Amino acid sequence: GNFKDSTKIILLPLLFSFLFSIIYRLIAIIVLQRIIKSGYKQRKVLIIGAGLAAEKVMQQIISFPDLGYRLYGIIAAECTSAIPTGYYLGDLSRFYDTVRLHLVDEVIIALPLSDEETIISMVEKCQFEGIRVRIVPDFFSVIRNQVVLEKIGEIPLIAIRTEPLSLLRNRIVKRAFDILFSVFALTITSPVFLVLAILIRVTSAGPIFFKQKRIGSNNIEFYIYKFRSMVIQNRNVTDTKWTTKDDPRVTKIGEFIRKTSLDELPQFWNVLIGNMSVVGPRPEREYFIEEFKKHIRDYKVRHLVKSGITGWAQVNGWRGDTSIKNRIEHDIYYLENWNFWFDIRIIWMTIFGQETKRHAY
Repeated sequence: GNFKDSTKIILLPLLFSFLFSIIYRLIAIIVLQRIIKSGYKQRKVLIIGAGLAAEKVMQQIISFPDLGYRLYGIIAAECTSAIPTGYYLGDLSRFYDTVRLHLVDEVIIALPLSDEETIISMVEKCQFEGIRVRIVPDFFSVIRNQVVLEKIGEIPLIAIRTEPLSLLRNRIVKRAFDILFSVFALTITSPVFLVLAILIRVTSAGPIFFKQKRIGSNNIEFYIYKFRSMVIQNRNVTDTKWTTKDDPRVTKIGEFIRKTSLDELPQFWNVLIGNMSVVGPRPEREYFIEEFKKHIRDYKVRHLVKSGITGWAQVNGWRGDTSIKNRIEHDIYYLENWNFWFDIRIIWMTIFGQETKRHAY
């Protein structure tokens, strides 16, 4: 009885606290949305320019008032059909008066980079008057992800996606882990190597190991190693035919080692010699790469990092002849969000997760 009472004393405040936090968040969201829709606290924005970039910004501000912006007007060399009635304020000569009189809270410059002198002058005037200013790059359509500002010396660079593994210190951490983990894996699985080698040799004609050309990071070709799980075939067939469920080419022992992914164990040698990493996008054959990139624009982005034995796509069930688009999305998510503990999580999910075993054949 005392135990139950003490448990209630501990749990009830936690439960009430949890419910209160949820209700508080919901009320805050509803109130904030109503405030924004009423126009209160919306930032008045002045857009400079009338090209595609300016048009896109204008559409976003008008279509999504909950972003907290209200279009004050547009200043451009001339009024175009894309500018809504009543929003054209005049040519560029009207700019400084609008800023000087503090009629707007923010200025968005959407001029072509060829107008560099004009852009610099406008930025300086906005800063002089204490008006927030932003610039839309006229190549914005190239940028579809979170951008990162980098520098080479004093020159600013815009990276179109985050790439933690572009940093040398991160690559050193990952490579050190790869070496230690692959040595450990090869050591503890050496008895498994021996047993599988005997079984493969006894149950089917051909070599114990299978090697095949794959394309890895920076589009460098290398040989990937596996335990042989299929009957001997012409190289043109193995390089251009996808493995499917109940594939007649798979041997009896091959079916088992593919289902359990034991056929991948020799790839720890690829990791040790530096062709691959423990975790990363799975390496693919050149034939399929050429086919996939015709249909998926960002397909080869996955080659910016080392290929892996396992990856974020695989632990989420996207492997083999599953949706290539979903696989690529997961691979790109991995390279944009890499950190050491993300790798550890993927290894854990590979060993203990259920999704990894899906589509393993």
